[in-house]
Amino acid sequence: METLYTIDLDVAHDSHPDGHIVLVTKISSEHNVSFTLLQEIGPAGGNPLYRFTGSKSNLTNLVNTNFFAEEPGCDHCEFLLTFLKKV
Repeated sequence: METLYTIDLDVAHDSHPDGHIVLVTKISSEHNVSFTLLQEIGPAGGNPLYRFTGSKSNLTNLVNTNFFAEEPGCDHCEFLLTFLKKV
């Protein structure tokens, strides 16, 4: 059985015209990870805070998407990946 990891990320309220939940559902499905809404009004500027769960490689791919990255493989992404936690 593959080891699962989690990462908590905030998602901007205005990240999708139909709402952030639509975007989170879409990108989670595309990267074969699950998600849980931890806080509707999170600590990072009031944006919703989500916990994503999946394999290390799937979460890495999720973080490296243009949704979270300014550019693929950016330094910001490497920093985010330091927050991966083994389940």
